[in-house]
Amino acid sequence: MKSVTSAQMKSIEKKAVEEMGMTYYELMQNAGVGSSRKIIEKFYVVNKNIVVLCGSGNNGGDGFVIAKNLYIRGANVTVVLCKGQPKTDEATKAFNELKSENLEIINTEEDLQLIVSRLKDADFIVDCIFGTGFSGVIASNTRQIVDRANASNAIKIAIDLPSGVNADTGEYQGIYFKADYTIVLGLKKRAHELNISKEICGEQILVDIGLPLDIIDDVDLEYTEITYDMVVSMLPERAKNSHKGDYGKLLNIAGSVGMGGASMMSTKSALRCGCGLTTLATPKSVAFMVFPHIMEAMTIPLKETDVGSISSDNLIPLKKLQENCDVITIGCGISRNEETQSLVKDFIEIANKPMVIDADGLNAIADSIDILKTIRNTVIITPHSAEMARLTNLSVKEIEAKRERVAYEFAKKYNVIVVLKGANTVVALPEGDIFINTTGTPALAKGGSGDVLTGMIGSFLAQGLSAKDAVLISVFIHGLAGQKCEEKLSVYSVVATDVIEQIPIILREMQNQVKKLHQDKEKEKVIIDDEYSKRSLVDDVNAIFGNLKF
Repeated sequence: MKSVTSAQMKSIEKKAVEEMGMTYYELMQNAGVGSSRKIIEKFYVVNKNIVVLCGSGNNGGDGFVIAKNLYIRGANVTVVLCKGQPKTDEATKAFNELKSENLEIINTEEDLQLIVSRLKDADFIVDCIFGTGFSGVIASNTRQIVDRANASNAIKIAIDLPSGVNADTGEYQGIYFKADYTIVLGLKKRAHELNISKEICGEQILVDIGLPLDIIDDVDLEYTEITYDMVVSMLPERAKNSHKGDYGKLLNIAGSVGMGGASMMSTKSALRCGCGLTTLATPKSVAFMVFPHIMEAMTIPLKETDVGSISSDNLIPLKKLQENCDVITIGCGISRNEETQSLVKDFIEIANKPMVIDADGLNAIADSIDILKTIRNTVIITPHSAEMARLTNLSVKEIEAKRERVAYEFAKKYNVIVVLKGANTVVALPEGDIFINTTGTPALAKGGSGDVLTGMIGSFLAQGLSAKDAVLISVFIHGLAGQKCEEKLSVYSVVATDVIEQIPIILREMQNQVKKLHQDKEKEKVIIDDEYSKRSLVDDVNAIFGNLKF
């Protein structure tokens, strides 16, 4: 089942009208009739008091159709015009049909006290105020109605999405409609699946509104560019009284004889990004070779195979090590030795911490890819095109031809975050969001660059950032570090260790902006809280004494 952005949903509806001969009014009727049927199937509505809150757009039109159908089935229906008279042709037509029925219609501008009374006595409240295009803050008069609706003991049903919630981000500012149920129209939107808003929707009930399947399948993927300001907004400010335990524990399983540098670079980049405690678990021969270069990290020497890779005898020790970490990175330079690859698969199956899988860690599971579906925590994979080809059984040429689509479908299918490396690295989330990096340079097309990125992601993830934020920050800064190195050294001369040394310089540049941003947010929060508190007091007075002008 796809989830779509609000823009994608509009595009699908437009194609249904322009290419399939449907009308927007027909879609509105399908949505309203389908929603009212779901309500009638789930609840006994005869002689029940139902208040339908309607906006002035087509979302309000859906509400008019619902109200009419519930009234015909014996409910006592009150329609509240929360934003005044309908403003679209389709909503106006539905409203005119509704007025032919003998049910109560109240305009907020005329009798607010009566609306408050109806909400208090309601058995059901149906929310059709705002549609999927909503963003920002619910305005004062409407906010008062939503507030009274939330205070009611009625069963609350949102149509498509609770008013006040952004369909694409799941975010809300101030007040929102607190739904017990959300009737989803046609397709799930991003907010229906995002953790920030999924619970706000309550139980979700899908309604078919007649959208042709071939149009849904052909919907173009939309993406968001990763920008400097976005990254700055995601970086947390560090508390003055914090200590190393506040910034996470990372276990980096990496390295083999001949590829000890991969273990060193992934560990050092994790240290440079601020992880509190970083531990490298690597073959004994490698551990003694690299520890002078990463003295700030702990090194755990592991039993090794005859060729100097991680032995399968390490499964139990690694299981114990992961119990004392917050995040695991695995795969950098571990080799394709058969015994090591078998160990990696066994360990991934038993691991229960958030995990970043890179390089030979991905090669180890390429022939048993469904193992990703069994992992019990967040998984981030960081393949380049050749590794992605092995994971998907596609050719590199096919991967390069449709990078966004391949990453999107893989992330959805296996419930992982995909970081498909390359020019304009693609990040795909399991919820369906796609991000395209705006930094990078051919100077990064060198061995070791991917190891640096893996350590960065693991570091930020261990520090407590969300998986999405950890990935986006790392991908952007990694690309930007490459660009700055190129400016100093040339596109030919940059090596991965140069990139590591550039990371703290970029973070230093961002640090003051992060501090200022957090200070501004605190000031803004105080202003909003103060304003909302004043308006709430006025709203309470209005509810008791009538609508006062202010």
